[in-house]
Amino acid sequence: MKNFDAKKLLVFILIIAVVALIGFGVLKLIQGVSKPSEKEQTASETLAVNYYLNLTSGYNTLFNGQDLLYSKDKWTVDDISLESKYSICIKYAMDHELDLFPDSTVKGMLGLGKRDDVIIYNSDAINEASKILFGEDMKFGDTVNEDFKNNYTYVQSHKVVVAEINKRENAIESNNSMDYKIIGSKKEGKNIVTTVAIAYVANLEDGTYTYAATPDLEKVVVTGIGEYKIPEDKIGEFPKYKITMSKVNDSYVFKSIEKTDK
Repeated sequence: MKNFDAKKLLVFILIIAVVALIGFGVLKLIQGVSKPSEKEQTASETLAVNYYLNLTSGYNTLFNGQDLLYSKDKWTVDDISLESKYSICIKYAMDHELDLFPDSTVKGMLGLGKRDDVIIYNSDAINEASKILFGEDMKFGDTVNEDFKNNYTYVQSHKVVVAEINKRENAIESNNSMDYKIIGSKKEGKNIVTTVAIAYVANLEDGTYTYAATPDLEKVVVTGIGEYKIPEDKIGEFPKYKITMSKVNDSYVFKSIEKTDK
């Protein structure tokens, strides 16, 4: 009788274990945490590296403004300046050969025919890029910022944006740059979260690089290396950020970037 009870107890324990495993799987399904497909991962990580990690690029800093994105713990779409949105949307439109440039006669119609310090862009192409990158229409307007590489003027009557090169008197000359290493991506419901390590890089005169964990280059992780690449065995010493993107139609729009310990 005791042997029979022991067998029943063992079966009962096995049933409980199976139910627990199923429950855990259901919980993960409910939470929506899973591994993205290879296609999803490639698409989201490409957007992250080419655009979302460079949302503040163009400001007058030692790292061409890229470092400003990592100057606080979290950024959302609402934190990104208009000049930054213009810059990144124009880059996307140019990379993807959208109809970015108007007819050459428009420059003359605007009285800018003799100006070689301005470039004119179609606002429709910028708006299309904004919907792809940020999931919303571009909030067109004018920008005046001495610390940014361009000033932008929206000409609604011609549906164009005029970019004027900002002649910065106190422009910072620097060979510094930023490098990134993707650590991994995961799906959370309709979102894809990509985690990256970031590094502040000084280009040395002898052709080698110094990789640091802080923008003042004080916290040096490795120096004198010949390859422009975050060393695999040093990834744990660099700050980490996670980029959250939401799938909208066939693209992954930017939601936020924030510092993480994981």
